[in-house]
Amino acid sequence: MAETRAAAAADVTAAKARAAQKVVEKEAAKARAVAEKQAKGAKAQADAAAMKAAAHYRKAATEAVERSKPFVVPVVEKAKPVVEKAKPVVEKAKPTVAKAAERVLEAAQTGSNGSTKKANAPTNVRELRRLLDDAVASGKPIPYDKPLVTRLL
Repeated sequence: MAETRAAAAADVTAAKARAAQKVVEKEAAKARAVAEKQAKGAKAQADAAAMKAAAHYRKAATEAVERSKPFVVPVVEKAKPVVEKAKPVVEKAKPTVAKAAERVLEAAQTGSNGSTKKANAPTNVRELRRLLDDAVASGKPIPYDKPLVTRLL
């Protein structure tokens, strides 16, 4: 008889434990749903704050540009005559630079033994520009109608 009472009490206790487990699971599901809602709300708030900050920084940058215009425009206007004076000098120098570039190309195509075969390895731009500068400095004539020359200019 004591055994049946103990078994019945155990069954009642097990039933209460199952009911408590179900209640805990329901509460956990509710808490999860609330947490997900709060996370979505927080994400929306963060996105809104980020958009507001981006708009603020864009506006600040635009204002900075507008504030700097009174300082920049006179400098640009003063520099225009200098640039206009320099254009003829640049145009006059183009043939000399072109000739130097052709000398550079010839130097790049000439092997170490003086042969005129093209080099096996491509010559890098830094070396070509250095050779162009050397040719201009030495006063060697440089043809200006070559494609390489126009690319180096």
